[in-house]
Amino acid sequence: MEIVDRPKTESEPLLLRAEQAAHLLCVGRSTIYAMLADGTLPAVRFGRATRIRRSDIDALIERRINGVT
Repeated sequence: MEIVDRPKTESEPLLLRAEQAAHLLCVGRSTIYAMLADGTLPAVRFGRATRIRRSDIDALIERRINGVT
């Protein structure tokens, strides 16, 4: 199964907070933090702020669909 590319809009953020990523994936915030800690989901750091690229979330979904963890 392949994810169909969704149209990108200028209003869509490139970087998400953990809460936003959790909402998109329908998981808890602690699950996102666990994925960040074990490297399953890469993070971008700006000082103390941790952000997640939307493209990394899309790649994670694609890997899970294809059976790659």
